[in-house]
Amino acid sequence: MTQITLEVSDEVDRIISDIADRNGLPRGLAIGRALALLAIADEEQTKGNSLAIVDAEFNPLHRLVGIF
Repeated sequence: MTQITLEVSDEVDRIISDIADRNGLPRGLAIGRALALLAIADEEQTKGNSLAIVDAEFNPLHRLVGIF
């Protein structure tokens, strides 16, 4: 496994910590999941697709565009 050093702003550090705490995850795992989601977004964007946030009935709430 490769280890990296990541420099982030205080705000991003707080956001990462909050997400990890809410989900009972170590910070590294929360960051790993975020990167996995970014990889999916990147792959789908190359196919001309986009990601969407939907409610429990799959009604679209937000469409994520221009991630990169």
